[in-house]
Amino acid sequence: MKAKVIFGSILESCLSLSKSAKTNREKKMIGLKI
Repeated sequence: MKAKVIFGSILESCLSLSKSAKTNREKKMIGLKI
């Protein structure tokens, strides 16, 4: 059960990291367009 919680938190942090990376990339694209 504990391992499941740890795995879930790792997965969540990975998702949030990829989400922030995606927004950063979009910001860069918008910056290039302007």
